[in-house]
Amino acid sequence: MSSFTSEFMESSGQLLQCILLSKFVLVLLYKAADVNEIHVKFS
Repeated sequence: MSSFTSEFMESSGQLLQCILLSKFVLVLLYKAADVNEIHVKFS
């Protein structure tokens, strides 16, 4: 049981890292799009 729990914790940790990474990438893309939009408006 303990080995299963540790494996589950490891896999859920990896999943959490993937989710955080994807959120981070989405925020970067959103900010980049925002900057591009502002650049287009002022040019």
